[in-house]
Amino acid sequence: MRILSSLFTVAIMLVVSYPVGPHPSTLFAVLCCLLAGVFIHVYVHELGHLCAALLVRFRVIEVSIRAGRNRSGVRIAGVKVRLGLFGRVDQVRVVTPPDGRAVPARWIAFSFAGPASNLALAAATYLVFHGHAERLLSDDPALAHSYLVAAIAPGAMLGLANLIPFRVRDGQPSDGGWIFAWIFRPGRSRAQVTRRIRLTDGVSTPTDLDELRARVDAGGPDAILASGALLAQSIRARQLAVDADRLLVVARNPSTDPNLASLIASAIAETRAIELMNDTIRFRQWDFDQARVKPIVEVAELGYARDPERAEARMSLALARVLSKRPAEARDLLIRLNTTTVDSRVQVQALAARAIAELQLGDLAQARRVVNSAGRIDPKVGLLPLARTLVERAEQRAAASAGGTPSAPEPRTDVATSGTATESTA
Repeated sequence: MRILSSLFTVAIMLVVSYPVGPHPSTLFAVLCCLLAGVFIHVYVHELGHLCAALLVRFRVIEVSIRAGRNRSGVRIAGVKVRLGLFGRVDQVRVVTPPDGRAVPARWIAFSFAGPASNLALAAATYLVFHGHAERLLSDDPALAHSYLVAAIAPGAMLGLANLIPFRVRDGQPSDGGWIFAWIFRPGRSRAQVTRRIRLTDGVSTPTDLDELRARVDAGGPDAILASGALLAQSIRARQLAVDADRLLVVARNPSTDPNLASLIASAIAETRAIELMNDTIRFRQWDFDQARVKPIVEVAELGYARDPERAEARMSLALARVLSKRPAEARDLLIRLNTTTVDSRVQVQALAARAIAELQLGDLAQARRVVNSAGRIDPKVGLLPLARTLVERAEQRAAASAGGTPSAPEPRTDVATSGTATESTA
């Protein structure tokens, strides 16, 4: 499809430049006009989908326009935004509302909005500049005509091409394919969307774990979504250790969405880091087995590299830095973490990790303040019981060395557990 589009663009360039002759300067000017039109219309196409999604009340989870596959992007009001110029990812990802009313009509409107935006802009360009172009280039009306056609052609090409029913490179239907399916096969289309949303949200029952593993191993259009569901279900069933290697293959794949790759790697790194901490600190030791630390660091760095702004990625990398005896770096990662946009579990885990880093740095008072802050959010989440135990042990040692009596109770034997929330990747 990309090769055909390129050939079609060259053909348009030759056609619109023919009236004025194939002079190099003319060809260059027409090519610049065409390229500018292509970039503009790609953005207009996706923005048309975005506006339609908001109008029909779909929940938007990602907007990617000309973005590279490894581009992390930013989060705006809970929406992943990735913008670029020369990337290959163009999509507006949505989830249908739970009421399910008029779903076919909503999907048809959402699918049609992109091509319609291109055709509308192309028509508006013609109506506005049809007379002005010849007046601006009155001494060369043929050149004016060529510029006008070059400005209109990308929108017409993109709009009409997307209305043709076909499958794009990731195996999903084009806009025209979705429109055709929703009009003539609404039941099948509803089932396909429902399956993808079910996989995205990870709401499959625990008995479907083998099915999800088979989908991940088989590859295909649903493999990435199945990976997100498998991650969620493995955590709920406490079987992440069983599926970790299978999921890491997906996370390391360059074609995997950076959002999902970061989520998978961060969850696995967090789980393994907490397991190692429990195995070591329960025996009142701080000397972590560096042979076990090294693979944890590698996975945590993978999650951070795929999405540096993800809170879970920063938190898991901070835990890896604590295990590597680099607490200053761990604290810096967590201090710069914006916890206002994440759920309470991630907030508590991040604060608990920071408390442990503060202990390694010798700042007992700050560690106690951080633990207290985390306890006010949720006193029993994940890493917090272990962090609280470590702070109490340090306070007892400090009181004993000062000649006082320990004010804290006997150290608990609480063992931290991990659980990473997943987000929609539909």
